[in-house]
Amino acid sequence: MDRLKSTARRTLKQLSSLSLGQKLYGACFISLAVALTVLFAVCHRAIFKALEPLKADMRQSRWAWLALVGATTATSFPPLIGYSTSITLAGYVYGFSLGWSIGALGSVIGAAVTFAVYRGFLTGYASRMTESNHHFRALTQALDGSSGMTLLIMIRYCPFPFSLSNAALSTIPSISYGKFMAATVIALPRIWIHAFIGSRLASLADVDGKDKQSALFNWLSIVLGLALGIATSYLVYRRTMAIAARARTGTDSPIQEEEAEEQDFNFESRRLLH
Repeated sequence: MDRLKSTARRTLKQLSSLSLGQKLYGACFISLAVALTVLFAVCHRAIFKALEPLKADMRQSRWAWLALVGATTATSFPPLIGYSTSITLAGYVYGFSLGWSIGALGSVIGAAVTFAVYRGFLTGYASRMTESNHHFRALTQALDGSSGMTLLIMIRYCPFPFSLSNAALSTIPSISYGKFMAATVIALPRIWIHAFIGSRLASLADVDGKDKQSALFNWLSIVLGLALGIATSYLVYRRTMAIAARARTGTDSPIQEEEAEEQDFNFESRRLLH
C-alpha cells in the first residue's frame, strides 16, 4: 500500500510539473484513444462484416498461415511495425491455440534472424537505437558483463517493442546467441494476450447480434484480458527496472531503487510528451 501511495504521489507530482504544451499533447493522445475506442464500439459490426471475407479466404487457403508467420517474422526486425497486429490477426483467423502457435513460430524465427543480422552487420545502428532509449540503455548497462539469465528473461517478458528489443540485445557482447534464443523461447507466453484478443474478436463477430449473453461474455473477456496483460506487464517491468538499478549501482537499498525508478519514470514521461 505504501508503495502504491508513493507511486501515485510521484505520478501526480510529475503530471503537475508538465508544461502546458505537454499537458495538451497528453490530453490529445487520450482523447484520440477514447475516440477510436468509441468508434470501434459503434462501428464494430461493419468492421467485422468487412473482415469476414478475408477471414474466410485465409482459413480456406493452405498457405495463409505461412503469410502470417512471415508477417510476424518481418515485423520482428526494426524499424518495421505491426508485430502485435500480425499475432492478433492470427488469433482472429485461426483461434487462440493455432494463432498463438503461428505467432510463436514467427517470433522465434524473427528474433533469430534479427539478432544475427544486427550483431553481424548492423551493430552501429542497433547501438544508436539503444542509446536513444533511456530504459534500454540502462538495461544494456546492467546486462553488460553479466552471465545471469534471470534479467535477460525478464527483459524479454517486458512490454518493450519486440523488434527494438531484438536489436538492442544484439549489441551486448555477454549475451550469446544461445542465451538470447533460450530467453526468447521461455518468454513466448507473453504473446498470449494478442492471440487471445484476436480469438475473442472472432467469436464476437460470429455471435454479434445473435446471442447477447455470448457477445457480453466476449467483450468482458477482451477487457479482462487486456487488464490482466497490462497489469502483468507493468509488474514485470517495474521488477525488471529495479533489478537493473541494483545491478548498475551494486546495492540492494530500496531507497536507491525507488530513486532510480523515479528517475526512470520522470525521464520517460518527459520523453513521451516532448
